Amino acid sequence: MLAKGGLKTPEEGSWNQLWAATSKDNVSGQYYEPVGILEKRTSKSKDEELREELWGWTALQLKDYTI
Repeated sequence: MLAKGGLKTPEEGSWNQLWAATSKDNVSGQYYEPVGILEKRTSKSKDEELREELWGWTALQLKDYTI
């Protein structure tokens, strides 16, 4: 297996999903990396200012493609 964040084989890439689908130890909405290890970082999705910035940037990028 490669370093954290590196390319993985299809089999290795499926490990987290398989663990999450079958384990009784996972908590919905949490991020686990590597398999079964709860990542201690905070979620950027809870940063309202950052969400608004991303929404604005996305809308700007897509403005020429909207109907």
